[in-house]
Amino acid sequence: MSSFLGDFLSSLERSHDTDALRDVLAKVGRSVGVSAIAYVNHGDTGRLSPRIISNYPDSWTRRYIERQYCRIDPVLDAAEQAFVPFYWACPDSASFSINSHETPPEQRRLFEDAIMHGISCGFTVPIRNHLGCVASFNIASDLSLEAFTRTISANSDALLLISMYFHTCICERRLGASGDLHSLSPREISCLQWQAKGKSQSDIAAILGISRRTVKFHIENTMKKFDVTTARQAIVRAIMEGIIDPL
Repeated sequence: MSSFLGDFLSSLERSHDTDALRDVLAKVGRSVGVSAIAYVNHGDTGRLSPRIISNYPDSWTRRYIERQYCRIDPVLDAAEQAFVPFYWACPDSASFSINSHETPPEQRRLFEDAIMHGISCGFTVPIRNHLGCVASFNIASDLSLEAFTRTISANSDALLLISMYFHTCICERRLGASGDLHSLSPREISCLQWQAKGKSQSDIAAILGISRRTVKFHIENTMKKFDVTTARQAIVRAIMEGIIDPL
């Protein structure tokens, strides 16, 4: 296990952007036999704009952001109340209840969506400071909860250390802070934010008082900086990293 941790720390030291950090998370997942890991910085705005670094499936990440599941996610709710790591599972929406109350319909939809995207259970490490929960390290799988628990139990000490090292790395390098990571210009951020709100390039041009061609240029620049092929992908990445507000 010491070799595993040493390899993780070496990889973390060499990682200076979210793509590299995402690769580190994927490598950790492969090492312990799980499919997805997400670091979530809960922020100080009531989870309206969390910063996320994960190797979860892109389809799930897009859906999670588009439906603003961060506002109702019971796993994040639990992380903000917990002082120790905990296991969780997406329940049968017809029979599951929380604190003896019927699961709200929007949370049932979240559970159903998660299962459809290969997420059925997980393990979450809440990361706290003197103000409360500031982040969480979430490991998810499509295994049964029993099999998943065995997998995590065998590596729990290492995963606890990894979650703390990863959080420290984010804090020290300020990765994910607005504009820091991919050096988007204020104009690029404005164009991307308006497009996220559903405005056309012509609308954005009129709002900002620039030409449509200039708007197109700025949007394409954000795509290049994020190394993605569509404006929608750039919007998702920018939301995940706290550069623009949620949809």
